[in-house]
Amino acid sequence: MNENTTAAKNPVLEKCLYTLARCYSGGRFEELFPLLADDCVFETQWRVDPEVGKDAVMAYFTGKGKTLRAHNVCPTCDLIEFIGDCNPLQNTEMLFNGKPHRGTFVLMYEPNKLALRMRQRLNGQVNCVIVDLTLNEQDQIRRIDLCMPELYRYRVLLMGKEQ
Repeated sequence: MNENTTAAKNPVLEKCLYTLARCYSGGRFEELFPLLADDCVFETQWRVDPEVGKDAVMAYFTGKGKTLRAHNVCPTCDLIEFIGDCNPLQNTEMLFNGKPHRGTFVLMYEPNKLALRMRQRLNGQVNCVIVDLTLNEQDQIRRIDLCMPELYRYRVLLMGKEQ
């Protein structure tokens, strides 16, 4: 178990998650920047290359904020808690030895860890993303990962208001 996400660390993680939720909902991320570690990494399943280093992550979120505000599509964030420690995904297509196969894929994750579920309405449809933070030993944000919600089992602890 990662000691940075145990129950003892949840208040610090929760504070960071609430800060990120406020930033996303307003499209302004300046409040997040002091919480980032110098070697912070932002990674998402929808981009090939991660943003590496505090300056790169800050530049990414500055641009993201401008886009969210310009198009009036700031998301709503809910505080969630991961349930269990794995989620088997049946009949999943994956590559094995360079060839596509179908099978069961199991994602392992830390139980009871807090995260965000981000909801954004685009073209009349609500899209959801899980935002998972990892803290370093100094309680700074070391990683920000965006993932498909289907990968996790979770429960909503606190719902954000619809925008």
